[in-house]
Amino acid sequence: MAEVTARSVSEKARDSGVFEVVGGAGGRVAEEATGQEEAFVLSQSSWLRSLGFFQSREDRAVWLIEKPEWHAQLSLDVTDLYVRYLKTGPGNLEKDMERRFSYALSREDIENAVLGGP
Repeated sequence: MAEVTARSVSEKARDSGVFEVVGGAGGRVAEEATGQEEAFVLSQSSWLRSLGFFQSREDRAVWLIEKPEWHAQLSLDVTDLYVRYLKTGPGNLEKDMERRFSYALSREDIENAVLGGP
């Protein structure tokens, strides 16, 4: 996967409805971009936390969730959002199972698909 930054993800996702971008006021273009990126990261973090995810300490673009039936790792890439359901969690997965979701999908569609489990 490509290295992820707030700017690279926001370029793909800010208009998709997956992540809501708030703020962005500023007199200069550079200041406005920085404000939008910071607001974007805060918005995506809040959304993922509201779903039960917690952020990895090793990689800030990776989020984890532990449900009673399964455990998963969500990764934010430049073009897509990846979810890896982990065989080490509860359930009967023979191997890790990965799904990829386009940022073009709605936030609701992604929530339903991801939280629906493997």
